[in-house]
Amino acid sequence: MEEQYGDDVVGLFLVGSCGDQSAASRSKRYTIDKDRNWSQVDAKDAGWILLTVQGERLGTEVVRVSGTNRTSSGSARSPLRLLTDSVTVGTVAMGNPTGPTKTYDFTPNGTAEAPIWVLRVGQGVFAGVEPELSTDTALDIEQHSSFAHTAVLSMLEGGSKNMAEARSYARITYEAMDSSYAKGAAETAAAKVADILHSL
Repeated sequence: MEEQYGDDVVGLFLVGSCGDQSAASRSKRYTIDKDRNWSQVDAKDAGWILLTVQGERLGTEVVRVSGTNRTSSGSARSPLRLLTDSVTVGTVAMGNPTGPTKTYDFTPNGTAEAPIWVLRVGQGVFAGVEPELSTDTALDIEQHSSFAHTAVLSMLEGGSKNMAEARSYARITYEAMDSSYAKGAAETAAAKVADILHSL
């Protein structure tokens, strides 16, 4: 993208809801045989071509979409405002999931502060947190936003592990087992983001 636009443009790589996402093509993958034994296959350095191809596709699409954008003039109609806050959420002992399971101990063990950043740019907002959010949580935030454009971001300020939605704990998903946040943390964070958006 930067190559196509030249020296005047800096591309920002902002991660959206990624807690239940995986790359379209991966160098490291799992295989399962007819007896349900699983193993891991790693293409090692040959996997870099997969990253290159996905990066080119993403960059090309960003350039295409940015070409359809129209800007408005007048700073009075385009406010720029950054709000930072945090919310207290429950925590659990983070596990080390190695595969599917039917039981798991999600016993709460305390609380933590989850930082939140909201940047308003005109009639759009970027709302972000440190943990990896699921798509369900991002959609919840977008549905409760009164802004014409709402982008939900994960992994800000260094990032942290998954903050899965409540349903993931009931289903014992990888995201829930790989989290240090307790059930309900994502919903609490989403509600706090919604409050901040309403205040803008």
